[in-house]
Amino acid sequence: MNILFISNRGGLPFELDMISALADRRHAVTLFDAGCYDLLPQPYLRWERKGRVVRVDLVNSPNVPCTSGDPETQTEHPLVEQLTAQVLEKVQPDLVSIGELSGHTLSVLELLYFREIPTVVTFHNYWPLCPQLNLLDASGRQCEDFEAGARCCRCRWLPPAEARFWLDLIKTALRDTPLFSLVRRWHQIWRQILAPHHTALPSPPGWLPSVYSASAFARRRQRAVTALNQVQEIHALSTRSAALLTRHGISAEKIKVIPFLLSHFQQLTPARHTPAFPLTFGYRGNLSYAKGVHVLVEAFSRLDQKRARLLIYGSGEPDYLLPLRRLAQGLNVDFKGTYNPQDLPRINQQIDVGLVPSLCEETFCLAGLEFLYCGVPLIASRLGGMVDYVEEGVNGFLVAPGDPEVLAQAMSRFLEDPSLLPQLSANCRPRYSMDQVTDTVEGHYRKIISMSKL
Repeated sequence: MNILFISNRGGLPFELDMISALADRRHAVTLFDAGCYDLLPQPYLRWERKGRVVRVDLVNSPNVPCTSGDPETQTEHPLVEQLTAQVLEKVQPDLVSIGELSGHTLSVLELLYFREIPTVVTFHNYWPLCPQLNLLDASGRQCEDFEAGARCCRCRWLPPAEARFWLDLIKTALRDTPLFSLVRRWHQIWRQILAPHHTALPSPPGWLPSVYSASAFARRRQRAVTALNQVQEIHALSTRSAALLTRHGISAEKIKVIPFLLSHFQQLTPARHTPAFPLTFGYRGNLSYAKGVHVLVEAFSRLDQKRARLLIYGSGEPDYLLPLRRLAQGLNVDFKGTYNPQDLPRINQQIDVGLVPSLCEETFCLAGLEFLYCGVPLIASRLGGMVDYVEEGVNGFLVAPGDPEVLAQAMSRFLEDPSLLPQLSANCRPRYSMDQVTDTVEGHYRKIISMSKL
């Protein structure tokens, strides 16, 4: 098979692992990426080969990935479409697999449809439907009705494009060198120093004045839904994500629930966890309002601090991280900072009970599954992909999102009943392997290509 992957910022971890796995199986693979910038005035293509994989960069895209931008430009841009057409002409893919369109344009879907190129879209986030990625409105509630764009034009979770441009420019210049991680760390520290020292608790952004018209967001959404319903398959990473896509207008017949994993899971082995006080609760991931870490800290404050401690791994925006740290003052909470996937076995050996307190509909949430693969029972919000792999009272507990009292009660169960931890830990086992995931995805791709030739 000859497969073209479309993504941004170097490719999502799942895409990179899948690209590597398919290339190892002797398929021709190309990654069409967006998110690289230099000081030239116009978008252009840059080609390079890395081993068996061809990489094409859409340099200087007018849509800076993962930022709040112009919905008209996110929907269509003639030059981006022209450059995409050049990629299609040169690569001649049997199938296009889209993991991220942020950084490209939604009209890429229409281009593929008119060229009759078989297409699969995998929802790692909800950007085609929600310009802010996570279907969480500006008040922090689940967004079920975008009111013909009237809510979208006043909802801005993501930073403006100019806030990301210079960091992406530096990232492009220092790509594949160890210097970028140092520059990024310096950038995070400097932003914390310059952040306003307000005393407010972590909060959503609130409804802001409109910058773009509601009708522009309505057209964006309508064209996205229409185009998505024309692709061959939509891959959802969980049953709840599939149901959510259906509620937002995607045909249920198009949606397939595909298992999700990364290659580093093969390094994770389950270990039996036995109770010892203080019992260690742990969170790993992005520190943001949507992830509900403030709810976790508030819940933890209701526990006996001498019998429990909380480790928080990850980083976040200063506007959220600084109030979060203030919320945790005086508690047995340790902010451990960023981590690498190779550190997971060591980190998870320190954690007795994992926590995923998300407020948004996670399409899957790998961190939760990583806990289970390491033998760590999980307490998670009854949202998103966690519902698929947390078995109530077997390997963890599901709780109502955003309720610190309910979350504290679930955490207290491990403190009150010492036998609960080893009991649930023994039930935390690997569910499937990366080879099985690759077999499933490869099978779907082969079937779609075969059907397109009939």
